[in-house]
Amino acid sequence: MRRRVVVTGLGCVSPVGGTVAESWANLLAGQSGIELVTSFDTAAFACKFAGQVKDFRIADYIAEKEARHMDRFIHLGLAAACQAVEDAGLPTGDARATRWPSASASTSVPASAGCR
Repeated sequence: MRRRVVVTGLGCVSPVGGTVAESWANLLAGQSGIELVTSFDTAAFACKFAGQVKDFRIADYIAEKEARHMDRFIHLGLAAACQAVEDAGLPTGDARATRWPSASASTSVPASAGCR
């Protein structure tokens, strides 16, 4: 028998917003996340604009000690995944371990890097 799993939660960390609600509201308002690059010097590049995620704090989602071992794109993906798990109402942390003891064995993210 084949088992299927459906996660009905949404998460979004993007240049137009740090959450699904914020991103959606900004998109409906016609706001763009594209602007002049401010995170590094663009003098050596022909293109001076991009979509940048601003005001993002990885510490809101995972321990900073764990975050030091990951690149920024991983931070953004983990944050969106944490939002989706919360939105779906799935258990996290100790509640997850109690309900699904084998769940941590199948993940590629360290248990300590789970959603707060």
